[in-house]
Amino acid sequence: AKMQGGGKIVDRKSDLRNLGDSQELKSAAETKAQSIVEVDLSHNQIDNLEALDVFPNLKSLILDHNNITNMNSFPTLNRLETLSLSYNGIRILDNFLVNVCTKFPGLKNLNLMKNPMNPMFDSEEKYAEFRATIKIWLPQLQTLDGTDFSQNQDAIKSKQREVEA
Repeated sequence: AKMQGGGKIVDRKSDLRNLGDSQELKSAAETKAQSIVEVDLSHNQIDNLEALDVFPNLKSLILDHNNITNMNSFPTLNRLETLSLSYNGIRILDNFLVNVCTKFPGLKNLNLMKNPMNPMFDSEEKYAEFRATIKIWLPQLQTLDGTDFSQNQDAIKSKQREVEA
């Protein structure tokens, strides 16, 4: 784990259970919190992210392979554009969407692969509906699980009709 230029913190595979355990985060928070735009804490055991509120300018947050089950502990990050949460334990889509749409109003890229609520590997139909639901809640989103929404226009339209009905 080391500090990198351009306001990036990487602390992977450090067996972190909470953010207070990360020396990387601590020292950055004390000295240059405003300049941090990218944080990668993948491959840890984190479930609470409140402490990220000291980094108001975060644009990219990579949290793959952690113990995140919901978004309730996340602070509001108005500048966040990229959020990766693959291989976590997020189960409830509604709660997730309410949190994300209020806390990350600028989110453009979202990765939710390998979470219990993501039906990517169950059925194409379910996954199309999942994508459509997320896009309706987060209209500014450009990619989900690494692909754009060009293939989902029909599902989005029919989902919107359901919502409006």
